[in-house]
Amino acid sequence: MREKMKESQGMMVVPSIVYLYTVYDGGKRHVVNMRERICTCRQFQMDVMPCKHTLAIVRKYYMSEYKYCSVYYKKDNLLNTYEVPVYPIPDESIWKIPPDVATNIVLPPKGKMKPGKPQKIRYKNGGESKTKKSRITCGVCGQQGHNRQTC
Repeated sequence: MREKMKESQGMMVVPSIVYLYTVYDGGKRHVVNMRERICTCRQFQMDVMPCKHTLAIVRKYYMSEYKYCSVYYKKDNLLNTYEVPVYPIPDESIWKIPPDVATNIVLPPKGKMKPGKPQKIRYKNGGESKTKKSRITCGVCGQQGHNRQTC
């Protein structure tokens, strides 16, 4: 957040309403809604943490930047995440597997994927025929049904 605070130093903030601001970042203009926690750069809503445009507003109006952070980034919640113990997995020889699970046989998937990009199936219009059959013509004599190699 310190890096974003440094990036926000040269930005110009213009208030619109109590919670709506326009922030000029070089040649770009971003609209920030502090109530809804939305910025046109979309970083504010994606990270649920103040973007550099939000921090420019926070700096100008002496607000707390931590007020606009998600509760998941706060120290108490981070510590609560690791409060529940994570037990190690014992050796496989002492696992207790139920008999109905032990008798299940898991088969590999049927067929293999072909290498390369899968071919898309084109949906045909009502006027097009379902199968398109074309007859080959010979380049030497011009007759149909064979080519120049078999002429």
